Amino acid sequence: MFPKKIYALLPFIYIASGIYTFIQLGNDLGQAAGVVLIAAGLIVVYMRYSAT
Repeated sequence: MFPKKIYALLPFIYIASGIYTFIQLGNDLGQAAGVVLIAAGLIVVYMRYSAT
């Protein structure tokens, strides 16, 4: 299990790495991977903060 600080940052790490991947990789597969990472991060953020 991850420490709580790292666990809380994981979706934002997904989003940041997705943006970086999308920008740095010029081919279609790299950009698709970036979009998937961004989407995964956004879904996790939504699920964590909408569940009350």
